[in-house]
Amino acid sequence: MNEQTMFRWLLAFVALVAVSLIGIVVFGDLGAQFLFGWLTFPIALLPRITVDWPSVIAGTIAFATFAFGVHHTGRWFASWLPENLIASRTWQLRQTGLVVVSVTLLFSLGTALVGAVHQVIWLSTNRAAPSLDVSIDPPPRSPIANALRNTERIPLPIQVREYGLGMHNFHGTFKHLPPGGTMNDEGELLHGWVMGLGFYLAVGSPPISTHGIKFDVPWNKPPNDRLYRCQFPGFLNPMQPGPAFDRDGFGLIHFAANSHVFPIRPAVAEDKIGRMHTRGHSFDDMTDGTSNTLLIGTVGRNHKPWGYPANVRDPGEGLNRTSTGFGGPPGQRSAHFVMADGSVREISDKADPRILRALATPNGGESDVDTKGLMKTISEGPPGIKDIR
Repeated sequence: MNEQTMFRWLLAFVALVAVSLIGIVVFGDLGAQFLFGWLTFPIALLPRITVDWPSVIAGTIAFATFAFGVHHTGRWFASWLPENLIASRTWQLRQTGLVVVSVTLLFSLGTALVGAVHQVIWLSTNRAAPSLDVSIDPPPRSPIANALRNTERIPLPIQVREYGLGMHNFHGTFKHLPPGGTMNDEGELLHGWVMGLGFYLAVGSPPISTHGIKFDVPWNKPPNDRLYRCQFPGFLNPMQPGPAFDRDGFGLIHFAANSHVFPIRPAVAEDKIGRMHTRGHSFDDMTDGTSNTLLIGTVGRNHKPWGYPANVRDPGEGLNRTSTGFGGPPGQRSAHFVMADGSVREISDKADPRILRALATPNGGESDVDTKGLMKTISEGPPGIKDIR
């Protein structure tokens, strides 16, 4: 490469950088998203990719077979051409490589074009793109926003504690907790405890607004359904892999409420005027003590949408034992809970089931002797319970 060619490449690079900076300055975040937004997809996707070796081997064999066929077809075709049409009648490997790369690029371009057309249709009709089980967190608007989002992620114990704080704020206003969910006279599920908390719940994100919610209409029906097709960082356990949305595009949550404290109850008439007024349990009802009653905990499997009206589970099923119970992400042998007094505890999945059943009931009537015996396991550490200050 001579100096003139090198200067041209350098000039082109400087021009590209200048145009990019001008685009960001003029169009702001929209310009950054247009120029660099695509980078967030591979950055977020590559760490989550798992290798399916049979598919890799099959794909390699198919690709090699295609290249072999192109090469020998090219050699055969070149041998039949008149000598005066080409300088050499020998088909070379670089020509095979050029054909294979060109076909691959054209195939990729066609696939991308189909996806772009679908996206334009979804946006023009105000529809959300369908989410699959293999979906990932929605990419932020720019690489800068991606970095900011990572720095804004709060530790899991603090994240769990925020749920307890929201419950106490709600209780301080209404003198009771929200129900686990509501249902109408026909038994149709309406809304869950998350939306019942509304702006009292701020788990690492802006408070949830109940504006536009009709509490006498099911959560997944118009006009409510579109409001639940979003995601908040505080609903996702930072250590939990997997999708952030379900197949219908509803945002998932990695936490659930204790079914003994948050029952499903019929909606009251006041729910129609713009807020959930159905009464739940009160702290005064917890005769076992608020420090001995579980409120909200982490879920490792079978995650539900955060708007689902029955996002409650029974701690008595054990931890990491069933798909309908509490637990932690793969490899974590414990679950985090916020207690009714606001404290956070990490409970091992080896904890005595009697402890979990005792802590699950707010007024189970466990005797003082039994409670003291069970709580002794807590102070002794694993395989019991660890307080997180």
